[in-house]
Amino acid sequence: MKTGLKYSVVIGVLLLIGYFLSRTVSAVSNTNELKTKRQTVPDFSQLAIQMPSKTVPKTMLKGRTNVIILFNPDCEHCQYEAAEISKNGDAFKQADVWMLTTEKPARVRAFTKQFGLDTLANVCVGTLTPDELYKTFGPTAVPHLFIYGPDGNLRKEYKGETKLEAILKYL
Repeated sequence: MKTGLKYSVVIGVLLLIGYFLSRTVSAVSNTNELKTKRQTVPDFSQLAIQMPSKTVPKTMLKGRTNVIILFNPDCEHCQYEAAEISKNGDAFKQADVWMLTTEKPARVRAFTKQFGLDTLANVCVGTLTPDELYKTFGPTAVPHLFIYGPDGNLRKEYKGETKLEAILKYL
């Protein structure tokens, strides 16, 4: 009787170890998949991005450097990034800037006007669903910047507030 109980406990422990190992392997696999996915500019045609302030120019994402900034309008660091882009718009003329959030379009419209981003032809501020954001970029904090070259490959990724000089190095 005691031998049967010992085997049951050992089998139970082995099953738990197997379960946790499979979860760990799955998590590592998902992380590697996201890193691979981030290496090329996302296919925006597959996303339901709403641009509350303007129509997206067809030339964006094609053969140009693209800066994608994930942000939240209430984030002070994101506001800093927006102010720097607005003040230094000429420095970004050779690139297209996408600022994406999961906030409501009305809030995004106000943010865009507050920082004068609606006056910059190569800057699009838009919204997408939290699910789309996660599937495209994975778990992220804001601000989170991705700089893609004209070839569509990732040049640089920044997490957190980033100084203008650092961004301009990769444009």
